[in-house]
Amino acid sequence: MNPSVGYFISDKFVLGLSPFFNYKKMTFNYSDLGMSGFGRLYFQNIFLHGAFGLGYGKETLTTVNSTTTYSYATGLFELGIGYALFITDNTSFDIMIKLRSNSKVGINNSDLLFGNGYL
Repeated sequence: MNPSVGYFISDKFVLGLSPFFNYKKMTFNYSDLGMSGFGRLYFQNIFLHGAFGLGYGKETLTTVNSTTTYSYATGLFELGIGYALFITDNTSFDIMIKLRSNSKVGINNSDLLFGNGYL
């Protein structure tokens, strides 16, 4: 879950920013961080979501004989649909199904994600 903040530029359209951070420790350590911009178009409480982000990442692979570290730029693209439960006029709890594509070091990863968050 990544925090996000947005501003309604019209009654049904929001533009905003959301930082992202990922860390995984497996046979190698992997982390990235960055910032994405997003837009949402609301139809009552249902919304369409699109986002694009850029960031920086690092992988470290440790074997018995050596340690190798790679640094890379990372990109993020998301499309989704969700439901916003407005707690106040300016705050909502969002549930979303989205397709996310991450790119790094020439490798593309796509995931279908179920998410929740606050706006």
